[in-house]
Amino acid sequence: MTNFTYHTRDTAPAESAPLIDASIKAYGFHPKLHQIMAAAPATYRAYLETFRIFAEETTLSPLEQHVVMQTANYENRCHYCTAGHSMLMQMIGADEAIIDALRDGTPIADR
Repeated sequence: MTNFTYHTRDTAPAESAPLIDASIKAYGFHPKLHQIMAAAPATYRAYLETFRIFAEETTLSPLEQHVVMQTANYENRCHYCTAGHSMLMQMIGADEAIIDALRDGTPIADR
């Protein structure tokens, strides 16, 4: 089993400090996945930038974006990601039936 270090601003490399601040600003807290990525600032920066591009530069609505991400989470059996994106979907006001269907890998009513 791999042990990861969950970094804070005090323990992460200095290059990760602005990235940590960006995560906290976006989510109101520093997600565990981001705490781990803080050990590798280039990886952390690439992750945040890829997420930003998907969120800001695609024609998908926020709900559609989360449907894509939750589908990937389900297919990759990422239980941590599924829980995190379920919370984000609740934050944007997604219908609980859609969230439950995506978590269970069942079809959603609105194709």
